[in-house]
Amino acid sequence: MLTQASGNAANDPRGCAMTPWTIVALCLVPAAACYAGLIWATSDGTDPGAGLFRPALLGLTFNSMLLHLLHGSFDVDPQAISLEGQVHNGLTYTYFGILPALLRLPLLLMRDFATTDYTRLSCLVADSVMGACNLASVLTVWRAVGRPEHRPLLLVMAFAVLFGGAQIQFLLPSLYQEVTLWATALAAIFVYLVVRGYYSERGFSLSLLAGLATVAGLCLLTRVSTALGLYIALGLLIAHRLWREYRDAGAFRIAMLRPYVAAAAILGVFIVFAGIVNYGRWGNPLAFTGNGTWLSWDRSRINRYGVFNIIRLGYALAYYFVPVWVIHTADGSLLWEAFRQRTIDSVELPPSSFFISDPLIIGLMVFALVQLVRHRAVINRAVAVPVLAGLFVPVGLILTFIDMAFRYRLEFYPFFDLCAFLGFGVLVSRQKRPPLILSALAAMVGVVASQGLWILYVLVGYGGASDRLGGMDVISFYRSFFH
Repeated sequence: MLTQASGNAANDPRGCAMTPWTIVALCLVPAAACYAGLIWATSDGTDPGAGLFRPALLGLTFNSMLLHLLHGSFDVDPQAISLEGQVHNGLTYTYFGILPALLRLPLLLMRDFATTDYTRLSCLVADSVMGACNLASVLTVWRAVGRPEHRPLLLVMAFAVLFGGAQIQFLLPSLYQEVTLWATALAAIFVYLVVRGYYSERGFSLSLLAGLATVAGLCLLTRVSTALGLYIALGLLIAHRLWREYRDAGAFRIAMLRPYVAAAAILGVFIVFAGIVNYGRWGNPLAFTGNGTWLSWDRSRINRYGVFNIIRLGYALAYYFVPVWVIHTADGSLLWEAFRQRTIDSVELPPSSFFISDPLIIGLMVFALVQLVRHRAVINRAVAVPVLAGLFVPVGLILTFIDMAFRYRLEFYPFFDLCAFLGFGVLVSRQKRPPLILSALAAMVGVVASQGLWILYVLVGYGGASDRLGGMDVISFYRSFFH
């Protein structure tokens, strides 16, 4: 495996001895300003003086949750959660994780905490964390294996991960967005730590494994589907390392477990913590949602096909990659609408494809997977295979889920990004010239497309596509906003 060369000033992206996080901090200033501008632009402008504290959809839910948690209760105010609540034993609960509420603890000292909406601020911080960690991953790869003559590709990659993709197109502040952005931000931290371990001469040290476990545990308190991928990724990585140690030693010894005790204990503590929350909400430590009365969902499809069902796979692949589902048929309905109404609760606008929003990341992902299959020595399979297998789990869940929402695309990015970083490492470590012009074009397309998709997302917001379109074709529908 290629090893780290962090002391090589020639591999520094600016040709100096600046630390990677100093570079990240400097680059994050314009990027965070861009994120803040997009978040600011999503307001209706009724109270411009409120800035990042203007109301967002269901934005007081986590304020209410924190105040209830401080009194030993796991419910929320019905007026805060509205139709997204679930009634259980006469109280209203939500399935959303508690971490975004806990992150508000320092804000309790602020005046009018209960009625001040911090959703936009929280989304901005989560988005900035995501961008910072993605750039840090790129710099870690570069400083380990990058060749100075390939520095232009580094700049292209940095531009793409800061001003395109996941950090841009999903900035529609709301309760839903805050949770998914924080889960993806934690996954970005996880991926960064994996990249560090992959390229470090020390490999996955005790502290690094403990860090991975802590991030996975925090994600469990945020969004279960994303956390499941992190838990499985770390579990498979540890299991593979143990198997290799057992194979090399020819016998199992208790001492082999010692390096992994801290990580396993941290994972276990967060599982217990999540179990306490689940029990406080639903009376079952293993239930992340209840069986009470949903205030928004029609349970008929759940009862017939379940929350997850492979029957939805084909439609989901089209939804996320080839959006032909939005084509109108002769009778005026959307393509495959009968199937959708029978099996899927809601399909959300705007139509999109990762091939359009993230062509550079997708291209590097495909390149990395090809290298992984065809060239054993190019990518360290002992790390890549178990971690990628775990990160693919949320992708599989989303492809079979009863809802298809634009923000659920965020579940794909941890898998995509790690593949892309590994592919980037292969390209910049070779003597062969990388496809710079093609990469720059892909990065530009992704950045422009992400901005465009953000506009389309903000124009429509949440809700089923059929109801939103009202019989109009999608082009006429969006054109109507500009007349």
